[in-house]
Amino acid sequence: MTHAGHRSRLERLPAPRHGIRVGVPGGAVESPEEQIREMAEFVVRPSAKLLKAAYFVSALLAACVAIVAAVERQSDWLYLLAVPVLMGLWAGARHITRRFTRLVVEGGRVRYESGVLSKTTRTMELSKLQDVRVDQSLGQRLLNTGDLSLETAGETSRIVIHNVDRPRQTADRILEAADRGN
Repeated sequence: MTHAGHRSRLERLPAPRHGIRVGVPGGAVESPEEQIREMAEFVVRPSAKLLKAAYFVSALLAACVAIVAAVERQSDWLYLLAVPVLMGLWAGARHITRRFTRLVVEGGRVRYESGVLSKTTRTMELSKLQDVRVDQSLGQRLLNTGDLSLETAGETSRIVIHNVDRPRQTADRILEAADRGN
């Protein structure tokens, strides 16, 4: 491999998090703005806690129905398998929706993306962020999840992501990123 080929491969590598750029002659140190931008990058997704519980309960119900049908030696009980199957299908659909919903904080912006087949993307500047709100029902408080709401100056400029793990810490992290960007 030639020296030029080796250098081009190095320049394509992502920059490490410790402040030294790979592929730059002499390993130049990044500017403080670049370091802050890298530190502020994180992704928030809805929680999977309820989905895991739904998968577990549907599997448990299916096993119970199958055992009762086998013990009773009757196939009349098998129609009850529809309940855990429908619960599992519901959980699977929610899991797919969860997988394609995310809030990305990077480079002084917040980007909300959602949608499986068609995709919706909303972007707002962190510097224009006015309010980060956390709403938690009793069940969400018990599971340490909650709804995260981000607002800017306009009334219609609101992004809500439901069932986020550790919502207060996530809100604090978003506000810290906004403060670093200002």
